[in-house]
Amino acid sequence: MKSKNSISAVINVRNEADNLIKCLRSLRGFADEIIVVDMHSLDNSAQIAKDAGAKVFQYRWMKVVEPARNYALSKATGKWIILLDPDEYLTKNLKLELKKITERSDVDYVKIPRKNIIFGKWIKHSNSWPDYLIRFFKKGYVTWKKEIHSQPEVKGNGITILDSEALAIRHNNYTSITQFVTRALRYSGIQADELKALDYRPKTSDFILKPIQEFNSRFFYSEGYKDGIHGLIFCILQAFSIALVYIRLWEKQGSKDKSLSRESFVSASLETSFEYSYWFTKYFSQDFSIDLQKTFKMKRIAVIILNWNQAKITQDAVSSLQQITTANKFTFHIFLVDNHSSDNSFSIFQKKYSSIQNITLLQTPKNLGFAGGNNYGIKSALNQNFDYILLINNDTLVKKDFLVELFHPFFKNKKIGISAPKIYFAPGHEYHQNRYSKSQIGKVLWSAGGYIDWNNVYGNSYGLDEVDLGQYDRPRSDLEFTSGCCWLMPKSVIKKVGLLSEKYFLYYEDDDYCQKVLQAGYLIHYQPTSHIWHLNSGSSKAGGGNLHDYFLTRNRLIFGFSYAPFKTKFALFRDSLRTLFLTGTKWQKRGVVDFYLNIRNKGSWR
Repeated sequence: MKSKNSISAVINVRNEADNLIKCLRSLRGFADEIIVVDMHSLDNSAQIAKDAGAKVFQYRWMKVVEPARNYALSKATGKWIILLDPDEYLTKNLKLELKKITERSDVDYVKIPRKNIIFGKWIKHSNSWPDYLIRFFKKGYVTWKKEIHSQPEVKGNGITILDSEALAIRHNNYTSITQFVTRALRYSGIQADELKALDYRPKTSDFILKPIQEFNSRFFYSEGYKDGIHGLIFCILQAFSIALVYIRLWEKQGSKDKSLSRESFVSASLETSFEYSYWFTKYFSQDFSIDLQKTFKMKRIAVIILNWNQAKITQDAVSSLQQITTANKFTFHIFLVDNHSSDNSFSIFQKKYSSIQNITLLQTPKNLGFAGGNNYGIKSALNQNFDYILLINNDTLVKKDFLVELFHPFFKNKKIGISAPKIYFAPGHEYHQNRYSKSQIGKVLWSAGGYIDWNNVYGNSYGLDEVDLGQYDRPRSDLEFTSGCCWLMPKSVIKKVGLLSEKYFLYYEDDDYCQKVLQAGYLIHYQPTSHIWHLNSGSSKAGGGNLHDYFLTRNRLIFGFSYAPFKTKFALFRDSLRTLFLTGTKWQKRGVVDFYLNIRNKGSWR
């Protein structure tokens, strides 16, 4: 008889006889059943699995494992599933930890660190550790797409295990150069086919810039040089595998002769040289001096800061921004947007900033709300062809290098759509000021990235009210939400996704935009080395509780009915009726009415 928290182990195999025995042994005493889906191996993998007591099923070989994973998951009967590749195995400590998790009712899936052994050595850097993967989950809560190396689709609540070697899946990744090249040839062919199906035509930069960016991101940004000669060789091979995808694509499209555009070749070469010079000077030669700004074209960042009747705190924010460093990586220009303040804010700004070269003053024709006011600044910046847009609240103070650190991730991963910093409460603005000691003030977290609570339709921040002890010091690019308090975005993302939705006017526009960014295929990144401090609602205090009641109530319904699952939409409908007829304040009721009457933007707010 199975326990209420029974565990099924699921393994897909293809010619893995050498690895499979150790994988199966690590599951003894942990898994209640073992499901092995053999993809027509030419060795005795299937027999090894049968001898170990596994249930063995056959699935056609499709060159990649992803299409077979959902089939394998369908054969599992346990409440929980541990998914392993045959070259992976579990440790005793990890098994004990996962057993404990099965007793928790608030967890539906678990991200587990993976220790990658490459050419006989644990690679601790090179973007290979902690290498978090969703491998333990309740049945029905995780599924896979068919595309190669695709990320799983999840629902419910997840947790992340501490990035400890003792709690990591062991992965005998690459044992030889021959094995790496063989896989690279297979994977690159599949990825080239996917690009060909999309009618993608490789550019000069694909052959030059993308492989170099891959090398730089692993060897420099992810400190692959600390892995020694193993790290160097691994990073070179990873760059080679990126180049191979576009070379194979060119081959599959007919190996057509084509003259190189001098302009595109020079542009790609210069950007490659710039990247290499930047990382070289940052990590290897503190005394080496080079004026990159004069040598190469700098990226230009437009800093959008929005004010409404808060001249004092806005001036403090601008003063803080004027002190930031750029590390010769970019130039920045501040667009100070006054959202048609009813006080003398704009005249104060004119007197103070009109003669400052890197500040442009703008005033909206009326109060356009948070979204509309920021859009006003974004449009002006895009018209001047800025490369990146930074949206930052006017009730913030920044660390001098925050923008440099916030900018780094875009070199590592071109799929990042939003880069967000670690945000602290400004001293004296904590929610629970009496909870903290004097030494902890200024180190209390306001946000370390975030997630959507889809059951209640709220955007929540990781780390809120916690003292920063380093528990959120790992960068991550798997967020589904991060507060719009501070975002850095490439202009290409804004051009594809569009501007902030002005139907919200105030609140939930950041939740909405995050979903659009994800739907467009981009990632939301949290960069823990970038630090700012937030005065906590300084930019919206003037409206008071009624303002919060109206916009939070109405906009939660707008957002929820746009993106939430059907079950949640039904709960929202039920709650809206309760608010309207039983429990709501005057402005909460008005928010519900305006939602159903399709009254958007500023709505009925006075």
